[in-house]
Amino acid sequence: MAIGRVLKDEDSSKIVLDYIMNPNKTDLVTGVNCVPETAFEEMLMVKAAYNKQEGRQFIHFVQSFHPAEQVTPEQIHEIGVRLVKEFERFSGFQIVVSTHLDREHLHNHFVFNTVNMETGLKWQQSPRQMQQLKDFSDELCKDHDLTIIEHKGSQRESTGEHRSKKREQSWMHELRLAVDAFKKTSTSRADFISNMQKIGYQVKWTDTRKDITFTTPDGKKCRNLRLDKDLTKESLQEAFRLNKEFGNPRDMTRQIGQLELATKVAKMMPLENEVIVEQTIESEDRNGQGEREINDALIISEGNEFKNRIEQDPVVGDVLDEDESNEEVIDDLQEMAYIMEWSDRYKEARTLLYGSKEVEQNLSEAYRLFLEETQIGNALALHDLGRMHMDGLGVEMNPDIAQDLYSKALTAFQAVEMEKPRPYPQYRIGKMYVAGLGTPQNYEVAAEWFEMAVAKNHKYAQYSLAGLYYRGQGVEQSYTTAFSLYGKSAAQENPYASYELAKMYRNGIGCNKDTEKADQYFKNAFVGFSAIEADSHDDKLQYRLGQMLYMGTGTEKDAVKAVDYLEQSAKQGNANAQYLLAKIYLEADNGLKNVEWALEWLGKAAENDNTQAQYALGKLYRDGNHVEKDIIKAVELFKLSAEQENQFAQYALGKLYLFGEEIPKDVEAAVKWLSASAEQENSFAQYTLGKLYVEGKDVPKDVETGLKLLTASADQGNPYASYELGKMYRDGLGCNKDTEKADQYFKNAFMGFAELEADSHDDKLQYRLGQMLYTGTGTEKDAVKAVDCLERSAKLGNSNAQYLLAKIYLEANSGLENVERALEWLGKAAENGNAQAQYALGKLYRDGNHVEKDIVKAVALFKLSVEQENQFAQYALGKLYLFGEEIPKDVAAAVKWLSASAEQENNFARYTLGKLYVEGKDVPKDIEAGLRLLTVSAEQGNQFAQFQLGKIYLSGKEVERDKAMAIHWLSLSAAQGNEYAQLLLEKMDSYNATEIDFLLALMQFFSTQNRSQNQSHNYPLSHLEGHALREKILELQFGRSMNWARGQGYER
Repeated sequence: MAIGRVLKDEDSSKIVLDYIMNPNKTDLVTGVNCVPETAFEEMLMVKAAYNKQEGRQFIHFVQSFHPAEQVTPEQIHEIGVRLVKEFERFSGFQIVVSTHLDREHLHNHFVFNTVNMETGLKWQQSPRQMQQLKDFSDELCKDHDLTIIEHKGSQRESTGEHRSKKREQSWMHELRLAVDAFKKTSTSRADFISNMQKIGYQVKWTDTRKDITFTTPDGKKCRNLRLDKDLTKESLQEAFRLNKEFGNPRDMTRQIGQLELATKVAKMMPLENEVIVEQTIESEDRNGQGEREINDALIISEGNEFKNRIEQDPVVGDVLDEDESNEEVIDDLQEMAYIMEWSDRYKEARTLLYGSKEVEQNLSEAYRLFLEETQIGNALALHDLGRMHMDGLGVEMNPDIAQDLYSKALTAFQAVEMEKPRPYPQYRIGKMYVAGLGTPQNYEVAAEWFEMAVAKNHKYAQYSLAGLYYRGQGVEQSYTTAFSLYGKSAAQENPYASYELAKMYRNGIGCNKDTEKADQYFKNAFVGFSAIEADSHDDKLQYRLGQMLYMGTGTEKDAVKAVDYLEQSAKQGNANAQYLLAKIYLEADNGLKNVEWALEWLGKAAENDNTQAQYALGKLYRDGNHVEKDIIKAVELFKLSAEQENQFAQYALGKLYLFGEEIPKDVEAAVKWLSASAEQENSFAQYTLGKLYVEGKDVPKDVETGLKLLTASADQGNPYASYELGKMYRDGLGCNKDTEKADQYFKNAFMGFAELEADSHDDKLQYRLGQMLYTGTGTEKDAVKAVDCLERSAKLGNSNAQYLLAKIYLEANSGLENVERALEWLGKAAENGNAQAQYALGKLYRDGNHVEKDIVKAVALFKLSVEQENQFAQYALGKLYLFGEEIPKDVAAAVKWLSASAEQENNFARYTLGKLYVEGKDVPKDIEAGLRLLTVSAEQGNQFAQFQLGKIYLSGKEVERDKAMAIHWLSLSAAQGNEYAQLLLEKMDSYNATEIDFLLALMQFFSTQNRSQNQSHNYPLSHLEGHALREKILELQFGRSMNWARGQGYER
């Protein structure tokens, strides 16, 4: 098996490199992205190139193999080289791999530069990343048939649990002790189950199952035969019978409880040869004094690197544990292994952990003192040691060791509470279940512990339980109960509760909105936080105070004081403070702008895994703000942030993949990240994803899902989603038409856009508002106000606003007609690539309206527009090519552009193309395709397609005559004012088939002479001649006249 351990080497990296490549120890040395002999110098060059000589410079880790493994040094070296070459996160890093040849201790050394030579980004060492590295190392071992520790399920066994199993002191061993003890004292199955329950174990023993299932207090399950193959139901029943037959044994529950506690104490006490501190032999120097070896437990950093993992939620975070003398149980625990004592030594350790005005922070000394406290069983010290390992405070971050220590702390708190129930240990136990420290996260169990402490009016338990009720974790969600509990806690001067209560009053959650009360509670919180920080100098409190001063929450807004607190917190490694500091330094209007400092703090926060900083820095690289645009770095930072479930980074990443403009389009990845963001109720992700499903362009169409997502987004006040829903309900797209709902959504959208525009003065919002004012959508129609919005947007270069402005200025009945300005804006919009403007200007040149007729310019503009898939330009260009009156006829081009327009559901293109296929003059006749196109066009309401279908079904030439279908389509066409359709309906019953055919022939003849206003005059008959002839024939034949000049009946 391979055991990976990360060592901390800073300025001694040259010595380390010399040591691991010592020819007396190895000749198996490989450089990846560097030459081993000059690796140190090469690494320094990369750091200098990216100006990153600060902070941690090198990483040194060891991969060890068990002496019993049948493996050669060459194979070990191969595994090491493959590890660094194939592990994706190592890509671009300079790494030296060296295999030491001690047969009793085969191991690989790795030293690598913390700055990536390709991207310039620093190595991000997180628990998740280290776990991935261990997993990959295991896979390589499997490839070489080496044994690894197999783990069931998704969670790895902790180092502490593995050592416990080796010493037969795991949770299974504890369970076995309990079962054995009660096997000797119980007189029946019921008695046995009852005894087990008294010390927290659940027993499932039924007659229908072969096995007995035991459940430990923290939820682990185990069957009887796994504990001991001889521990059968029958053997237990026999033991109970004998106990009863030879007399009921005395109640030994208390003694057993003490025995169990003693067993746990023994497990907790450090053994002489297994103290959890770094056991070292000084690194071999030039005099050859021996190799630096490390204990299998953990490595403590040298120096004061303070990388504090920030916990966003104060419920989960470490609320400063007050020195509650009334909660101490020292006197009652003199004979016990566990205590919970705020001793002088423990207080000193806490002071050294955080530092103060009088005492400089000293993490290594704090660790030593905490360790001494653990040797007398102090639960508080065990917990704080766990935190130091979890957050990497003075030691390498190691979640496995942290959880092992947390588990011991939890056992200690439970032992203290079991001996003498008190609210403080109950509260601490509840906190550990909330955060999943030393135990699987379990909100239900946490709530039970908090409730016990709340019953005794414990203010921090009230605060913590309120948080569970607020979020509905482990209890039925209730803002009212949360509000009540926060109130009780705040009444006892808990500033954390005051802060949460203030937010509820401010937002009207669980109570009526009350700004005055909110302000008062925020003030109380600020005063309380200030008092605690003065004693503790806790970085999280410094961050909170800085945040409140920056926002003016509970105090006067004071950016300078805010920066002072934030600087103190940031220097202690608080990534939230580093991020907010960067944000302040980037702001232009606060008098503190300093881009250089901002980028420095933002970089540190991002390196410290702050998800907001990673997202913010990613945006800067994406947009090229304050840094050179670098989409690769942007994506990498977005990914780091998105993997930590930052909804904004997930949305940004999803959009990049969806549009594929700056990175390769990847719809699957886009949907993945947009969905992840939408699940976190990001309204813009919900909107984008909803629209995607409704349109069904890049994903299978799913209107129902799209509608749900858009509704969820609109419910959060997203005006874009409200606008889309307004259109859907107005037009009945994927839902029933509902004018009332549509109007309400449009009104919501208009108000939302107006609010956003007031803050941002964004040109797109100005255009949208102008459009809605112009059409009277969601607001009263007002062309003057519309023009005002559109002018502002158009001047900012918005081509849509330029086009709509031109459209309004061209309208004769708008009261705002101004042809000169219309042509100016239309020209600008067309130059800016607006497809609608290109089409509209092309029409003006085609028809000679307001400009001199120029068919060459018209065609050129139409072509520009069709390149952007404008269906109207495609139709116009198709007709020009089809009729060949003003440009050379080109049927193939005509069919191409008419088909493209028809595919976009343009009903005139469908009509024209359908008529073309039915008549079969310029293209091969295709009745089926023609009828299909005419039908879909007719169903869209095109009166000319309806008339054509009626005529086809009436004549019975192309299809079997169907009078009912003819009447159906002619009636729809006639209802829209089509005089040909009206005439056919009028004469249908009084004319015989021959007369009907004659009438249809006349109509066909007249249609070839009829011209639309947009076509040339090159016909056999002039307009007046054709009109006179038609009137004469109709008067002779039908005794009536028609307004043929209106061109009713046919549309070419």
